[in-house]
Amino acid sequence: MTCDRCAQTCSSTICSMFNTEQICEACKTAERADPRYAEAVAADEAAIRRGDYNFPGIGLLDDDENVKAMRETAQAIGLTQLLADTLTALDRQRACVAEALQLLGAKKNLGIESSCISGKDVGLTPRRDA
Repeated sequence: MTCDRCAQTCSSTICSMFNTEQICEACKTAERADPRYAEAVAADEAAIRRGDYNFPGIGLLDDDENVKAMRETAQAIGLTQLLADTLTALDRQRACVAEALQLLGAKKNLGIESSCISGKDVGLTPRRDA
């Protein structure tokens, strides 16, 4: 999926309170910080009470400084999450290598070894030459 607001690839989207854009979590987080967010929520709730389930929102202006800041914040949040995910994967791989080295060094005569697939520890397996 692609976010309508920041054009980043994402796994899920949610509808904006300002318009009909389907936006990513990073954009939604940035949107919640907008000074007009409470106004947008109130307008949406009022529309639902009147039976208007297709309310288009109060709108965003592309030249609005808040919208520009929202997009920049969303992109920064998205990049931060990508970096965090990458570091988590590297930590898993580092832990797996450390365990494998420990098992090979301390337990090589016990006939077991560590198996790491895609950075995940899948436990101990019998060695083929044991």
